[in-house]
Amino acid sequence: MPGEVYSIATSDAGSVAGFTHTLSTKLAAACGVLTAAISLLVISVPLGLLVILGTPPVLALMQVVSRPLERRAETDQWQGAKAGALAADLLSGLRILSGIGAGDAAAQRYRGASRTSLGATLRAQRYQAMYSAANVAIAGAFLAVIAYVGGRMAASGSISVGEFVAVVGLAQFLRGPLIDIIYFGAGLARARASANRVAALLGTTEAVTPAGEPVSLNHSEFLTLRDVVLAGASPVDLDVKRGEIIGIVTENAAWADALVDALARRIEPSSGTIHLGDNAIHELHIDELRTHVLAAPHDAALFIGTVGDNIDALAPIGSRNDEAIAAAAADQVISALPLGLATRVTEQGNSLSGGQRQRIALARALASEAPVLVLHDPTTAVDSVTEARIARGIAEVRGAHATILLTSSPVLLDICDRVIEL
Repeated sequence: MPGEVYSIATSDAGSVAGFTHTLSTKLAAACGVLTAAISLLVISVPLGLLVILGTPPVLALMQVVSRPLERRAETDQWQGAKAGALAADLLSGLRILSGIGAGDAAAQRYRGASRTSLGATLRAQRYQAMYSAANVAIAGAFLAVIAYVGGRMAASGSISVGEFVAVVGLAQFLRGPLIDIIYFGAGLARARASANRVAALLGTTEAVTPAGEPVSLNHSEFLTLRDVVLAGASPVDLDVKRGEIIGIVTENAAWADALVDALARRIEPSSGTIHLGDNAIHELHIDELRTHVLAAPHDAALFIGTVGDNIDALAPIGSRNDEAIAAAAADQVISALPLGLATRVTEQGNSLSGGQRQRIALARALASEAPVLVLHDPTTAVDSVTEARIARGIAEVRGAHATILLTSSPVLLDICDRVIEL
């Protein structure tokens, strides 16, 4: 999910990177402990050995104590990322949720995710507080043992009173570096939790197998599906030829989304083959495939920039997009905007209404002049009059190319040469 990926790329990556700074301070603290241990060896070999031999068990004990903190930190970060992902999704679909009256249900869902994240954070912080208290107690007990042994040696005459004072002073000096080293476990726990999430993201397998040796594309004017299984549905056979508009009607929205993703090579079909011309699409380089097959999802997003930039994004260099703009009825949108084609568009096109975004995205798809174009419900956010105009426009602009319309709209199905019901 986009929100979770954003959390990993910012918070978790920052935590892992920040650990390098933490490591340098811990190394400096370790040098301080080593210096104090050597000084104690000069004063008294038993006292020096006590510090040198006693420090590793203390650190090992705190490392064991930090293990639950690592688990709680990982849960805290995962729940926070989950809440962030949900917030991003809800914000991107806020207008749709408001339109269907689902705003309260969406807010309740986010409150639940937010409270779960808060609970995970509080549990992690409570254990962090317990861990800090244990740090101070163990470090203090260790230093008290050093002072006690030094006092007994001074009382027995093994060391002088001045040397005992030096031992107490070194023990007090050791407190800061030793606690600093002990806190290494907490920093390591959080860094490891973040590193695990970063590694899981980087280790995610590819959704599709890349082409081994890309082949030259022959006869890209027709598309063939043979025994293709998507989203658990029955196998589908389909032939789409140049100059043909095929309408596909299905009540299985998941299948329609899966077909768009499969033709764009974002997923692999469960079984079966898809050919573009004489070549299976998995044999083609992904950039070459997407030059010839454009699969436009229902919720096609706009990019930050101008309206003109969005429409020109997929168009051949130097081409005029007037016909595509008119066919998508985007000229009405452009004329209503304050700066026309130069009007700035915010992220995801959220500065525009749903109908405006949909028409500009459709104009972008039509301007691509792709030999095979797949459109999934391209007119759900426009009125019936505009939809009729768009249908005529699609028929005119796509007359020389292959087009697949995934829709249940009678107006769009009316321009199709064939209609297939699944």
